[in-house]
Amino acid sequence: AVIARVEAELQQARRSLREAARAGEATLASLDALERRLGEQRGGGRLAALVRDHVRASLSRHLQRLVDAVRELDSSPPAAAHRLLATDETLGEAHHAVRLAVAQAAVIDALRQLRDDREEALRLADAEAIAASLLRPVQHFAATHQLGLAEQHPLAVRADPGGEAIWLGLLPEGHPVLFVPADFERDLYRCASIPHELGHLLWRDVRGLDTEASALFGFQPHTGLFGVRDGRLVGSLDQLFTAWLPELWADAIAIHLLGPAALRGLAHSFANPENPQRVLVAGARSGDYDEHPPAHIRVHLAGHLCWLMGFDQEAKTLVAGWDLAHGAPEKVIVAVEGGGYARIDAAPLLEPGKEALGRWHDAQFSALAGLRLCDVPGMEMSPGLWARALRRADDLAHGVPFNDDGRLVLAAAIEAIAHNPDLAEVIARGLRRAVLGRDMDEARVADAAYAGPQRKRSTFAQEVREALVLREVLASPGGRARRHARGVAVTRR
Repeated sequence: AVIARVEAELQQARRSLREAARAGEATLASLDALERRLGEQRGGGRLAALVRDHVRASLSRHLQRLVDAVRELDSSPPAAAHRLLATDETLGEAHHAVRLAVAQAAVIDALRQLRDDREEALRLADAEAIAASLLRPVQHFAATHQLGLAEQHPLAVRADPGGEAIWLGLLPEGHPVLFVPADFERDLYRCASIPHELGHLLWRDVRGLDTEASALFGFQPHTGLFGVRDGRLVGSLDQLFTAWLPELWADAIAIHLLGPAALRGLAHSFANPENPQRVLVAGARSGDYDEHPPAHIRVHLAGHLCWLMGFDQEAKTLVAGWDLAHGAPEKVIVAVEGGGYARIDAAPLLEPGKEALGRWHDAQFSALAGLRLCDVPGMEMSPGLWARALRRADDLAHGVPFNDDGRLVLAAAIEAIAHNPDLAEVIARGLRRAVLGRDMDEARVADAAYAGPQRKRSTFAQEVREALVLREVLASPGGRARRHARGVAVTRR
């Protein structure tokens, strides 16, 4: 039985290596055409450089090793083949590198196809410009203080509501793939997901920040679900906050960047007054709590951070509106071992969560050159800047053309749509006009130059996640990458 199992594993390994080698050869043969098409596409220069400097370079470096290994395995007796697989680390490295390069080429080609349509290209460039404007001050600060954050060039992809996410590590360093709201007119509130996803990027890529923020939050790492013993719930809040920590950090960054507009976007996007229990559930995934806290917890904690930043009236109004719409719940619903659920009081979660957010707000982070979050250039929406955002919101509602800082314009657009829901198209057009799309040389002046987005559903996000990331990339030599690892991380809002 042991011999049969070893032979089956050997056959599987041979088949996997052979398939990767074939895919690598086919991809390498297609790169000339892909580079040419990208070179002909407006704004395609950065993607063409990725193909040339990363995908082609990686395949050139690793593919021949894989092809040679396939030949050697096919001609070796089982014992020698098994020994090669067990001892040659370069083979595993080459296997993973080739599979990753194949996936990268497929994603870049999909990005190219999305940009073949001029209007789609303009919309995605606008979303990239907003993300880049949010990151730019932090990047300058990180470069000055050598914090380990690579220069970032976000690449945007449309996502259906609820599909907003960021991919870190799929494309080469410095090129996160952002899944952004597909339709500016319909999804302005969900645009608050952009700074949230960038919070995940900072958590992962600023050297030592995740470790320091975790320690400051004050909970001990503890995995698993609550249990039920003799009719009593057994567990620790550490189990919940261990899972939720990166999401709470990303929410905190969004609040720092956009102020009350981020809280408004969060509350609007997660509101479910028709089925209020949905905003109370802490679900499970693979034996641990899901990384997303209940929406009710997120809104209340985000409101508390707004209050700490000086927006007490705005926070009070938005949180009270949330509670009114959902029946002012006092309990949340948590998954327990065995597949069931239990209700627990929300207060014991909210109070320590608020205290921990206060520590984040007040801390001088060593990973941020000894500064508080609010002292990092471009990292806090101060009351003075918020007053300017409100003036810009009025400009957007009245169609007054202007150009301004991307995060301020995004905050203004969310506030404008909240007070002028019938002017969605005017506000969205003004947002896109005020933040010039990256790699686009068109002057943003006349509203007529900006057609509204086509209302078509995109399956790209789902297709690439399932067909490329989950199958090809996450099966790395060291095991499946977790969000905090330096491998591929897929995070969703």
